[in-house]
Order: sequence, then C-alpha cells, then structure tokens
Amino acid sequence: MKATKQREATPGEELSRLRSALGAERGPRAVLLRGDERYFRTGAADSLLAWAKPRAFELARHDAEDPDFSLRGLVDDLLSPSMFASERAVFVRAAARLCKKEGSQHSEFTRAALAFLQDKSIGGILVIDAEGLRADHALTKAVSESGGLVLSLRRLWDSPPPWDPDPRKTELVQWTMARARELSLPLTLDEALYISAATGNDLFAIDTQLERVAHRGKESVRSLVPWNSGASPFAVCDALLSGDAARSLSGLEALFKGGFQGKDGERETDAAALQAILLSTLRARAARTLAVALDTRNLESVANPRERTELEARARLRPVARWRSLHEDALELERRTRTPAGLDIHDLVAFALRHKLARSGGAR
Repeated sequence: MKATKQREATPGEELSRLRSALGAERGPRAVLLRGDERYFRTGAADSLLAWAKPRAFELARHDAEDPDFSLRGLVDDLLSPSMFASERAVFVRAAARLCKKEGSQHSEFTRAALAFLQDKSIGGILVIDAEGLRADHALTKAVSESGGLVLSLRRLWDSPPPWDPDPRKTELVQWTMARARELSLPLTLDEALYISAATGNDLFAIDTQLERVAHRGKESVRSLVPWNSGASPFAVCDALLSGDAARSLSGLEALFKGGFQGKDGERETDAAALQAILLSTLRARAARTLAVALDTRNLESVANPRERTELEARARLRPVARWRSLHEDALELERRTRTPAGLDIHDLVAFALRHKLARSGGAR
C-alpha cells in the first residue's frame, strides 16, 4: 500500500515545537529557521535569544547581510571553544547565501556548521536563520540528525480553499484574531477580516494596525485602519479559476491599483510585471487543473497535501471541455502580453466574466 504523505505543519505548530524544546532541561543543539515568513523567523530567533541570555552563554551574533560581516569570525566562533563562558550561542542571520556550494564542495560555512554539530566537545547552540534553505540540504539533515529542530515557517494562507470559501476561516484572519487575544484586544471576527484584507499578508503591518485599534476608544475599526492592501496575484488567480466573478473583479481592481508585496518586502506596482506574474501563474495552474480533470492519477505527482486537495476540488468545478477552453484562453492572454498591442485590465475582466460560475451547487 502506498504511504500517505504527511500533512504540512502550520507555523503555529512549528512554534509550539520550539516552545516545548526550550522548556526542556537541556535545549536543542541547533535550530534551523526555514520558510518565507520573516515575522515568524524573527520571533523564533528572539525567543531563542531570550532563552540563551540567562543561561550564561557567550552570545555570538552574525548577520550575512551586515556590511561588517566576517565569515572568518563566524567560522572561528563555530570551531573554537568559548573563552568567556562554558558554552557559546551562535546566531546566524540571512544564512542561506552562506550555504551555497562552492563548485561540488560544501561552502566554508556549511563545513564549519557540520563540524560544530558533530563535535560534542564544543558546547552550545547554533541558531541558523536561512529562509530558502532546501529540506534536502546537508545542513538541514545534519540539524535533524543532531537532535536539533528544523522549523518550516511559511507565510499564512490568505485565501480560503475552494471547498470552504468563507474568508473569515483563512489562516491570516485566524492569526489576526489570536494575536488580538494575546494583546487583550477585543475584536470581532469580521473586524479581524477587515484588518487582514485592508492591510494584506504582512504580519508586521497587522501588528501595527492592532496597536492603533487598541487605543480606538469609540471609533470603529474601519475608521482607524486605512485600506493599504493590494491583492495577491496568486489569490486573484485562484478566484479566476474558481469562477468567483465578484472576488475576481475586486481582486483585479485592488491588484492593479495597489500592487502587491513580494517576499523581499518591496511592493510591485508595475502593470506589465503584475500581468506577467498573474498570467504565468494562471496558465500553469489551469494546466495542472486540466491534467487532473482529465485523469485524477495526475494528483499522485503533487507533493503538497493542501495543493493536492485544492486541485482535486477545483477540477470538479467544470467539465473537461470547459477547463480546456479556460486553459486555451489563458494561453492566448499570456501570448498577447508579448505583442505590440498588449492587453489591459479590461481583457482580464472579460476573462473573469467568460469563465464565471453560477454560485450554486458544486460551483459555489
């Protein structure tokens, strides 16, 4: 029998693992912070720093993006005993760039980190913040094998799945509610939805808005929280594929008026760039959905459990002929972006209306 793929842990579950490890008598040998949500990685690193300080570790902090960063100094901290304490806590930020191979060999940092993990005579803890480090990287495997923690701290889902379209149930809205409770801030679910939608998938910014709302007095959340959010091209793409015309049209308007925030924290507002991201995503997801509509065995190659479930639910929304038509339409739109005439938001609106689904039965 084929083994069932393990469900991906949520960021909250990953952070709970960290809290449990730090509550033990002896902390982990190493902690690797992966994933594209900087808010969670920063919070986890702060928790580890707060845990290390009262334990008389010698603190060694290195940031690969700092102009004064010294690889030699980092390697020395990993391979030499502490001179001022019995153990050393080495924190390395933006470490992904330090893990790239040098030809066929591991990088100098990777070799030093592997040596630290293997040499039990060197006490202490190694904390690595490496956003894009692969799960099959030698350092990722070594941290796990040493008894350390590998935490995958992804961004929260900010769009509802096709099988449950209630936007209040997204991870982002649920996190906003939970964060408000941590701050002892009374907030309704609809208010949390508004703050999340108005601010976008930026947890630092949502924190700022919650602080503003905490001092609101009798003012409403809507009067205090400005609408700064563009839409995610990926969320708009999902709305187009699910045939939700209302969500597609409002998403297109927000996307092309306000842009969206990329993983680097910068806001992309260039119309040509937005079209390229949206249409390449639409074409690729339409192709995958069409493949599943043609033959459900094509789901076997999809590793991510959530993506697999979403694909299966989405494929049932239309017959194969209509998925083929949508896919061909998406290809044509992408082709037109490379012609002198190009296309604009009106062409995308027309696409949304051509492929909308009645909000009844299986096509909610």
